[in-house]
Amino acid sequence: MVKEIAPNLSYHYWGLGVRGLELGEEADPSVIVRGSEFNHDKEIEMEDDEGHMGTATTRMSSYRTKASASPSFTDKCRYREGWEDIWLLLLGSDDGEGNIRKQTHTGTSNAYDYTFKVNVESPQDPYFATIYNGFAKTVNDAYKYEDCLLSEFELSGSNEEAPTYTVTFQSNFPKFHQTNPTRTFPNTTIFPKSAEVRIYIAPQGSYTEETIAQYEYPCYLDWSLSVNNNIEGVACSGDAFGESTKVLGNREGTFNITLPWTEATKNLEYKFMGGNTNVATTTVSPNNDIKTVWIVMTSAQIGSNVGVNYKTIIKIPRIVMTAVNSPQSGSDAKQLELEGNIEESGTESFIETIITTALSDLHIDNTPSN
Repeated sequence: MVKEIAPNLSYHYWGLGVRGLELGEEADPSVIVRGSEFNHDKEIEMEDDEGHMGTATTRMSSYRTKASASPSFTDKCRYREGWEDIWLLLLGSDDGEGNIRKQTHTGTSNAYDYTFKVNVESPQDPYFATIYNGFAKTVNDAYKYEDCLLSEFELSGSNEEAPTYTVTFQSNFPKFHQTNPTRTFPNTTIFPKSAEVRIYIAPQGSYTEETIAQYEYPCYLDWSLSVNNNIEGVACSGDAFGESTKVLGNREGTFNITLPWTEATKNLEYKFMGGNTNVATTTVSPNNDIKTVWIVMTSAQIGSNVGVNYKTIIKIPRIVMTAVNSPQSGSDAKQLELEGNIEESGTESFIETIITTALSDLHIDNTPSN
């Protein structure tokens, strides 16, 4: 008797390809994501065919009504390994003339500044992606998820752990028995560590890196930023079984952070209750407390460019605080928990992200389909 061996799950790996706006159904896996978790969330839905037959049941048979998937994965914020492309899928980067907002970083030849933000004046459709999940132990056991739209994004970190992001897509049911995508990686993987993350919480307004510096809260415990596009996959009459038409929902965004309750942070609670007025006020205000939040992550130097580092600046111009509270009993250290909803003004992007990186081009596949 031949004994079989079940291989380890570690042989799984996945790749991402952004579909160019003129491309057809799919994109090649242009970048391999060295992530830690992948959830296929694929589902085949069934319904019963019922009718009276003069027996003890009305269930005669069942049939398939829908096949769909919502793949998701988690990874650190790895430059050149999908981090920049995720922001393209979330916000876009259209400059108004159909070009990606990219420029060579001042004084360098191999560092680039990408700006990702919603084009409020001329809203653009989001990019589609194709996700491949390979299995290196065998040849034709990969899955290919087509027509992927980014539905949910969450970025989180703490004072002890490097920040990670999780993205969830709405896609067609995956094609299976696919050939494994080619695995290629940069020689070194670069991502921000916990000590390389700076959080700034300022009164709502416009800032530069210099002017917002006074509002840094360096001693945070944990934080998270999330965006939910509430995308649904709807099976329309013209869609083949396993495919769906993607329907954009109402976008929602939140920001949360936990800080030690100290002389430096306690006024955030009083400002919230007082409607961001005089901190000495003693009565609650009907006015909202609106903040501008920056998350800045600085990593390794880019090549030989002294003073030029891999860097991500996430600007959230308008967050309406919904709760700022600290416990008033217990034996643990006193903490301050902040929660807020991201609001949109209609005149600027609800988030703007600037990434300085050595990646010369985003992983967009513009090869026409045959």
